[in-house]
Amino acid sequence: MTITAIASSFHKNLDTLNRLSDDQLKKGDTGKEAKNVVNKMYEPEILLMLIFWIETLEKFYRASQFPQSENVILQACADLYSILADQLHTSTDQFERFESFAKDMLPNVE
Repeated sequence: MTITAIASSFHKNLDTLNRLSDDQLKKGDTGKEAKNVVNKMYEPEILLMLIFWIETLEKFYRASQFPQSENVILQACADLYSILADQLHTSTDQFERFESFAKDMLPNVE
């Protein structure tokens, strides 16, 4: 999944973007755009949403694989999606955990 790839290479991407923004040989717009993306990536809200979507989309991806298997019982699929909907509704209860993880990725940000 793309969002998982972004999260797993988060610091590497930041380093690359920082080098692009500092490179005087690059075209002006490229450096400015790289700096804008870096600034956005340092916002705790961006990281918080990244972490939230990683967890949410991975659950939905795993759940989407189940109905494709053989001998699937329709009620089991319905139950699985009901559980997913409940998890999505209760994800706000996990806000502090998401926030803590985001702060760990960027320790210099409050």
